[in-house]
Amino acid sequence: MSFEIGMTYTMRWFGPNDTVPLTFIRQAGCTGVVTALHQIPVGEVWPVEAINQRKQMVEDAGLRWKVVESLPVHEDIKKRSGNYLQYIQNYKQSLENLAACGLQVVAYNFMPLFDWMRTDVDYTLPDGSKALYFEKSAFIAFDVWMLQRPGAAKSYTEEELQKAKTKYGSLTETQKQILFTNTLLSLPGTDEAFTVEGVLNALETYKNIDETQLRKNLFFFLEQVIPVAESAGIKMAIHPDDPPFSIFGLPRIVKTETDAQAIVDAVPSPSNGLCFCTGSFGVRQDNDLPGMMRRLGP
Repeated sequence: MSFEIGMTYTMRWFGPNDTVPLTFIRQAGCTGVVTALHQIPVGEVWPVEAINQRKQMVEDAGLRWKVVESLPVHEDIKKRSGNYLQYIQNYKQSLENLAACGLQVVAYNFMPLFDWMRTDVDYTLPDGSKALYFEKSAFIAFDVWMLQRPGAAKSYTEEELQKAKTKYGSLTETQKQILFTNTLLSLPGTDEAFTVEGVLNALETYKNIDETQLRKNLFFFLEQVIPVAESAGIKMAIHPDDPPFSIFGLPRIVKTETDAQAIVDAVPSPSNGLCFCTGSFGVRQDNDLPGMMRRLGP
C-alpha cells in the first residue's frame, strides 16, 4: 500500500517486526512511511517517548513519518459501554502526544471487531507479485460452514450460498486451514488470534447495536475528539469499511458516499476528514469515485 502526500511518496510499514525493512522502502523510492505503534494495546495512551522512538527509527533510515495508520478505537467506544469515557480521554491524550511529536494525520476506523477482512494474505497476481485478497464466496463458506454462526445463512442470497458451497467443496483440508487462519487473524493492537468461540462471544456483544446506534456512537466520539485534534493541528481521517458491507451480521456505517457525507456533516471541522480508500469504496458499484472526490474533496 502506498500513498502520495504532497510530494512525499509513502509506503505502509508495520513497524520493526515487518518483513519489509525500512532500507527496502527507501530503496523503492519512497521518502516516508505510514505506520503505527502496534505494540501498544488498544485503548492505552501512546506515550511521547514511544512515539519519538519510532519517529527516530524512521528518520535514521532516511525517511519521514507524518501519517499514523491507525490509532485504534477501543470496542467500548464503538459500543458506548463499559469504560468508554476513559478510553476517549486516552484517545485525546494520544492525539495531543502525536501532535507534540510532529505527526500531522491520524487515520482510524469504526468497524466493529474486525478492522479489515481478507480470505488470503498471500495471493499471487498474474505477474507473480503478492497481494492481500478477499473472496466473498470463501468468506461465506467460512461464516456458514466453519464458524457456523447462528443464522449466518440468512445473511446471504441463495445464489451466494450456492457459490460458497461449491467453493467450500473444492477446498482441500490444507486450504480450509489456511482460510480459517487468515479469517481469524489477530485483532488490531494484539498478538492474539481469534478463536471460533471468541468470535461468537464477541459478536454477541453487538446483538443490540444496529447501524443507527453505531452511527450515533461514532458521532459522539467525534464530538469529543475532533475539537482536541483541531486544537492540536491533527487531521483525523476515517477509513471506510473494508469490505464495505456487513460481515458476520455486524453493522457497517462507512460504506457509501451518503455515509461519508453524514460523518463530515456531523462535526464540521477541517480536522474531521476521510481516508479516501478507493480499494474499499470502489468495491461497491453504487459508489461514484470521481464524483465522490469532487463532492467530498474539500
